[in-house]
Amino acid sequence: MGVPSLYKWITQRYPEVKLKPNREEDHLTDNLYLDFNAIIHPCCNKALENMADTDTELYKNLEKYMDEVIARIRPRRLLYISVDGVAPRAKLNQQRSRRFVHAREVSEQGNFYFKDDCGNEPAHHSRLTVLDQEIENSAVSKNMSDEATPNGCGVFDTNAISPGTEFMQRLDAFLQELISFKMSFDQRWTGFNVIYSSYRVPGEGEQKIMEYIRKHQNPKFSSVIFSPDADLIFLGLSLFDHSVMVLREEPPKHGNSNGSLSNEKDFVLVDIPRLKHLIIRDFKYVMKMPFNHRKFLEDWIFLCFTVGNDFLPCTPCFEIRTDALDKLTHILQTVYLNTRSFITDNGKINYDVLREFFIECARRENTFIVEKRNNLVNVRQRMNLPYDPSEEFFLETERGKIRFYVEKMGITSEKDLLIACEEYIKGLEWVYNYYFYDMPSWEWYYPYHFAPFMTDLALVKDVKFKFTTGRPLKPLEQLLTVLPPSSKDLLPSCLHSVFDEFKEYYPTEFKLDMFQKCMDWQAVPILPFINVQDLIKAFENRQNELKFSECERNITGYPIFYSKQPRLIAKIYPLYTELKPYDYIKFDEFNGRVYALNKFRALEEEVNLYGFNYINRIVKFTFDQRKIGK
Repeated sequence: MGVPSLYKWITQRYPEVKLKPNREEDHLTDNLYLDFNAIIHPCCNKALENMADTDTELYKNLEKYMDEVIARIRPRRLLYISVDGVAPRAKLNQQRSRRFVHAREVSEQGNFYFKDDCGNEPAHHSRLTVLDQEIENSAVSKNMSDEATPNGCGVFDTNAISPGTEFMQRLDAFLQELISFKMSFDQRWTGFNVIYSSYRVPGEGEQKIMEYIRKHQNPKFSSVIFSPDADLIFLGLSLFDHSVMVLREEPPKHGNSNGSLSNEKDFVLVDIPRLKHLIIRDFKYVMKMPFNHRKFLEDWIFLCFTVGNDFLPCTPCFEIRTDALDKLTHILQTVYLNTRSFITDNGKINYDVLREFFIECARRENTFIVEKRNNLVNVRQRMNLPYDPSEEFFLETERGKIRFYVEKMGITSEKDLLIACEEYIKGLEWVYNYYFYDMPSWEWYYPYHFAPFMTDLALVKDVKFKFTTGRPLKPLEQLLTVLPPSSKDLLPSCLHSVFDEFKEYYPTEFKLDMFQKCMDWQAVPILPFINVQDLIKAFENRQNELKFSECERNITGYPIFYSKQPRLIAKIYPLYTELKPYDYIKFDEFNGRVYALNKFRALEEEVNLYGFNYINRIVKFTFDQRKIGK
């Protein structure tokens, strides 16, 4: 997600940053990072073609996909697999919106979610099938007559791809065993260590990757991050001292948009160091005076947040399709010439300079708004898209601004407006710290569906606030905040009554706001904002009713490190043979405390579990990524 259409803008503006992975090269990188949810979703879509055994088909697809990425990139030192854990509150609003919209689409199609009753164990499957056979091009469909109704049929609830569900619990167990098997048996997985950060480790997958690179990776080592999210381009640009490329799978060509796993994927690398150079080169051309490249790039990324991201809505005047990023760059030039200062500095924001940016935007805001509206009109006419004329009002007028604030943001007084502007500015600082440094707060979120005008942001003079770090939600608490009523079967049955107790949080009907939007997928779902403390208390009142297996789904944890290097085995094996709960090691990027896992598996032990048959040749330990040093 992130800034809408950012990838398209970058690759059209700077086509030379796109590279093709060359199979003939020896190694492309030292470390390969997988934003694993970006693999789970397409593999799950493919697995749904074979409803006879969704889990088994999914696991085959996941292994095949990982093998293909590894074959293309060939990491030398480390493979880091990062699954989405519980996200910060600021992201949960977006996750909630997506899940409610998906449930609505399923209902409108006359379908319904069938219950996930596959049990708690990963499905068994033949290793020969996965390693030596291609996945069938045409899957056998299951007869769904027992789930069908006259108006529709049962479909898999993709909301199950959320931390804390039985589906993710089974997938977690499978991935742990798959990694042990591949490192012990598969020659393609030799030569590098593996870190697996599961859904039990709080944080978005991409942010856990960034945290590891910033805190642990030596800058002399190169990295490739696999993720389709445009966020990763910004995140890569923020790694000033590291050589990073972003790997993406290009969309299917020739109308093949069914999400199938083709025999030959079309991967592309985005050269982040090259992109940095080109952005700075273009700014040099307009500045015509010396400037600090690193500080400029940090400011530029920061200001791009106003075009929209996963945590804040886009400001009314900007639209990337009407050259918003070029406009931001020219305004930033004016701000530098006027102030001779930067907006950001090592985690702090110079609010005087930021206000100067708002003032310069405000001077142009009405012009930008008219351009944005004209572009929307042209697109709607060209594509013959329907729209509601009553939703169209002129934001460049005072009357239009007042109507926007009242109807879209519930603002009816100057005091309300000031609070909204302060929250938006607070949100910019939250996103800045989240992207560049560390988690500023697990609890903060932006409590509006739309953003204020630049003219009003420019009037905010004194900005004083402090974030409270708080704690991440537990997986089951998080599910209560994001799941729609139709997905409540993904929760333990003792929690189903929460949906009845707080009906105001779980509407079955809600508005999809198309203001300043063209396509249905761009609509803003107008859902009530949740008081998380209500749901935490409701969970605590029911947690004693949880079964043991349900409690296991709610446990948080640390990343797991896998290695077959003799030097590291010699350091880690005594954790188990001498019954040590933890020890201190210094090894490459690691310098700190590591922990033994609850389950011990001896070297050379024969393993026959979940369909895996092999001799164990690796050791495992866990570590707190947020604390361990270099």
